Amino acid sequence: MNLYVDHDFPIAGNSKRPHELVPFPKFFGIQCSPYIQDWKLHFERRKELKSHHAGFFLVAVSSLTKDLTSFHNVVPEQSFEQNNYTGKFYFNFFKSDGQQIRVVIDDRLPINSEGSLYYAQSVESAFWYPLLEKAYAKFRGSYEFIEYGLPMESFFHLTKRKPEFFDNGSTTPLPSTSSGMYSKLQKLISDKCLVTCKLHDPQGNNQQYGSAFVIVDVMEKRRISNDGLVEPRNFVKLRHPSGRIKEDLANAMGISDVGISGEGLMDVEKFLNQMQCVYTVDTSMHTLGLTSGLDAFLPFIPVKQSSPANRHRCRKM
Repeated sequence: MNLYVDHDFPIAGNSKRPHELVPFPKFFGIQCSPYIQDWKLHFERRKELKSHHAGFFLVAVSSLTKDLTSFHNVVPEQSFEQNNYTGKFYFNFFKSDGQQIRVVIDDRLPINSEGSLYYAQSVESAFWYPLLEKAYAKFRGSYEFIEYGLPMESFFHLTKRKPEFFDNGSTTPLPSTSSGMYSKLQKLISDKCLVTCKLHDPQGNNQQYGSAFVIVDVMEKRRISNDGLVEPRNFVKLRHPSGRIKEDLANAMGISDVGISGEGLMDVEKFLNQMQCVYTVDTSMHTLGLTSGLDAFLPFIPVKQSSPANRHRCRKM
C-alpha cells in the first residue's frame, strides 16, 4: 500500500508512523458516546494526553476534552483500521479571522535518537493527540511555535472563542477568600466551562514547573487538622498537562493524592495563595462578560532543554 506523504510539512529528522511504533495503533483509546450527556465521562479523555512539551496548546486541548461537541469539531473520528487507513489524517482549526480550515497531514511523527516520539506521547496506543499536535504545528508553521505562545491563541484556534480571565490585575479580580474561590470554581465547572489556571511557583520560577494546569473539579474531603480533629476541607483537583506531577513539584506546591495520570488535589487556601490567573472558555451560547488582565498576555515559556533545536517546519507555500 502506498501511504500518503505530506510534502508541505516534511520531517527533517527521523520519523515513524504509528504502526511502526506499536503493533495495533488506535485513534481513540477511550470511546465517548455523544448520547451520554455526562461531561465527566467525556472528560476522561484528558488522560490520553502526555507530552514532554507542556505548552498552552496542550493545556487547551486537555481542557477541550470536557466538551464533546467542541472536541469533535476539532478532532473528527478517524481510524487506523485496515479498510480505512491511508496514512492521511485531518483536523480543524480556527484562523484569527474566525474562518475554520481543515489541516491535512500524514502520520509520520518525529522520533528521538532512542526511537520514541520526540514530542507528544501515545497513551495506551492512542495516537489522536500526537497527530493533532502535528496538525497544529503545521497550522502554526513549526513545532517550536506551539511550545511557546499565548493561552488566548490556543483556545481561539480550538473554539473560536477568546478565553476570559480572573486575575488581580484586571477589573475582575480573583475572590479574596477560599470559600469565594471554591464557589466561583464550582459555578464555572457546573456551567461546563473549560477552566485552566496559572500558579505561582513556590521557588519564584514559573517556567521551571510549567505553571499551567487544567482545573478538573472541586470537591470536599475530610482531613485531620493539626489539632487531631477530623474536619471537612475544600480542594481543587488539578491536572498537569504533561501527564505527570513530579514529587518535588507536589511537595513544593502542596499537591496531595497524586495519581498516575498527572492529577492531584490542592487545598483551596493554598490554591488561592498560589493562584496567578484563572482562564475560562464558555462553549455555550452565552458569555461570562469578563475583562482580560495583564496576565492574559504572558507567554508560556518551557524549561530550556538540551535536546537539538526543532527543525520540523512547514514548507512555505
